[in-house]
Amino acid sequence: MIGSFISDFTLFAGLLVYALLKGAIASFTRGLARDLGTRGITVNNIQPGLIYTDMNPADGDSAKEITNMIALGRYG
Repeated sequence: MIGSFISDFTLFAGLLVYALLKGAIASFTRGLARDLGTRGITVNNIQPGLIYTDMNPADGDSAKEITNMIALGRYG
């Protein structure tokens, strides 16, 4: 599964549906891992932090504010 750290909190208004869906992925992954783990089947959820994309440019309007919240001070 591909999740997002935004499943734990939202940084800005307008991310509600995205956070909801990523939270559902995280919950679904935990449930599958619990149910299938007894059969030796592993289930993983990768939850990257902020990644530089066209939708989320490192030089965008909110980039400075966002990078101040990142431990390394930069996008992935």
